[in-house]
Amino acid sequence: MATPTTVSHTPDRFATLVSVLLMIIVVAVLYFVREVFVPLALALLFSFLLTPLVARFERWRLGRVPSVLLAVALAFGVIGGVGYLVGNQLVDLTYKLPNYQSNIAHRIAALKKTDKSSPLSKAQATIEELGKQIADTAPEPNSTRPDSALSSKKESISKVQIVEPATSAAALAQSVLGPVVGPLGTAAVVIVFVLFMLLKREDLRDRIIHLTGAGNLNTTTQALDEAAGKVTGYLTMQVIVNVSFGVPIGIGLYFIGVPNAFLWGLLAILLRFVPYVGAWIALLFPLALSLAVTETWSMPIAVLGLYAVIELVTSNVLEPWLYGAHTGLSPVAIMVATIFWTWLWGPVGLLLAMPLTVCVSVLGKYIPSLSFLDALLGDEPTLSVNDRYYQRLLAMDRREASLVASEFRKEHTLPELYSQLFVPALTAAEHEEHNGAMDERRRRFIFDATREMVDETATDAVEDDKKLLLRDVEAAVTPAKDGVEASKVTAIAKFPVFCLPAADEADEIVAVMLSQLLEHEGYKAESISFKMLANEMVAQVQEAGSAAVCISAAPPYDNLHTRYLCKLLRSKVPNLHILVGTWDGSVDDARISRRKDRYSADRVVTTLAAALDAIRPFAGLEASREPAI
Repeated sequence: MATPTTVSHTPDRFATLVSVLLMIIVVAVLYFVREVFVPLALALLFSFLLTPLVARFERWRLGRVPSVLLAVALAFGVIGGVGYLVGNQLVDLTYKLPNYQSNIAHRIAALKKTDKSSPLSKAQATIEELGKQIADTAPEPNSTRPDSALSSKKESISKVQIVEPATSAAALAQSVLGPVVGPLGTAAVVIVFVLFMLLKREDLRDRIIHLTGAGNLNTTTQALDEAAGKVTGYLTMQVIVNVSFGVPIGIGLYFIGVPNAFLWGLLAILLRFVPYVGAWIALLFPLALSLAVTETWSMPIAVLGLYAVIELVTSNVLEPWLYGAHTGLSPVAIMVATIFWTWLWGPVGLLLAMPLTVCVSVLGKYIPSLSFLDALLGDEPTLSVNDRYYQRLLAMDRREASLVASEFRKEHTLPELYSQLFVPALTAAEHEEHNGAMDERRRRFIFDATREMVDETATDAVEDDKKLLLRDVEAAVTPAKDGVEASKVTAIAKFPVFCLPAADEADEIVAVMLSQLLEHEGYKAESISFKMLANEMVAQVQEAGSAAVCISAAPPYDNLHTRYLCKLLRSKVPNLHILVGTWDGSVDDARISRRKDRYSADRVVTTLAAALDAIRPFAGLEASREPAI
């Protein structure tokens, strides 16, 4: 077998390093110039949301400009109305808070009232006593000065009264209007950006394509379509889900008796845009208010139960039903992205975390130098199932390797499990051991773990296939089938097959797999240890009167042993059917033919499923039946 060639990855690594440096620069720019980029990102978010509405108005023949103006007016009118209602609710709440002062004081007093004999109270008293002793023994500042000097100094100190200057009208206007002008200015900039993006969206798209390179029209178009589709779909579905969450919350709080229930419903809608923890943050405000409103615990418990029930129903029923497409982000990436964008842009970054991260993930999917972003953020598995299985074996994690195999077995047949997971792991371990890249302890663990899992999997397969085996037995004894099925089962049962290892332990383990598969098919199969000499194997085949053998030769091949064993079998048992399995997957017919001539075998196969199918003609059966396991 040819030695794998080593490919230099220096250019790719250099491109990745340059991409990482550029990302650091971009993050720095986004942080220090956030006053510009935050309105731009908000405008982009609203543009994604309003584009379907503008397209709908255009289909009604309203024209581009009227459609954009109408959509923007509706959107920001709704936002303004909601803001006005929230403001009124907050003002009303501030008027009501003094009425709850006595309940709040009562609960604080109850928390302070503790049993003096409790360990916590004793520890607190001890700490306070130590603090007093330290304060008493500490030297007074300037204690070397005579008391007379201190007294004279005190007498000379005059009282100083700070007189605040009269507040000017300009300063008063700045203090009152300053906190309002900033958000209003940002909102105005966002509206202008949204209008521009919606009116000139085709021109912006063409300019983006020009910047990324007109020669990559296919890739750029796919990236833009995927990003727009994912962001628009996420935002639309999230709005629907959040409204479906906040409205029942508001109604439930109203009937429970929590003041300003409408405000807390709106807060639940907004905060649920924060992944995972937003709904529980929204719970804190009405829960704290319920503690202040009443002296009993019934209202707080009812509020907690309301949020828990609605959140569970929303997360486990409503979201899976409404989301036709997922964002393509892993749960860990969502949490990390939320923290990152919140650090970068504050509360606005918290709301924009998901859409912005989706766009970054799409960039990593379509730009080769940024592919590490897709690997870090995406929810697609980065390792194939056979790589994950082999990696767990290399880590000597028997339990997790078994879990990977069990998950694979649920959707695949037993021959596929053996051929695609167990055999590649054995051959990879053999290659690395022969190349000196694996120590004996790790190789021993892989072989032993594989043997154990083969035995466990075969036992489970027998339990799963009881109905099939009973059906075959029934077919063998039912006269209504004219003896056709009975003759097939009898032929299989009377056809002994030996599975011989060509050289080493890996060959033997694969031979055990094949013998188990043959037994599940109804054959009388037996595997032989690789520690036996070739003459002893041949003698055992002769003594049993076997009509067929399968020589297991797992890569890397020992052609000398395989050819010698085939030659010895031909000379000692002339009418024997010889099948050689090389277990290296699907290869071209020319290579299989050369192997057949080299070994002087009747058949050469590369998979266990092909071996099962090749045995059938030797037993006088059709070779077209698919293996049932």
